[in-house]
Amino acid sequence: MIGLNGQEKMNEPAENYDPRYLAGILFFNEHDYFEAHEVWEDLWMASSGPVRQFYKALIHAAVALHRFSNGNLRSALKLFHSDRNYM
Repeated sequence: MIGLNGQEKMNEPAENYDPRYLAGILFFNEHDYFEAHEVWEDLWMASSGPVRQFYKALIHAAVALHRFSNGNLRSALKLFHSDRNYM
């Protein structure tokens, strides 16, 4: 993974990441997109600068997948297209 400053972050120890970021990843990987969105939204509201945009992209991806899994394809597709701009 490349960090926001362009640095390689693949070997970054987990304790260097915000616990809310990691919790969101766990929820996301378990397909609990709504909870991932909730955790990341809290993190997004507390952030600033370029990382805030990154969290916004994660939130939109989680919401899009949540809506897709609930059969709301039109809304999911709309979020997917707007999320590409955030990413």
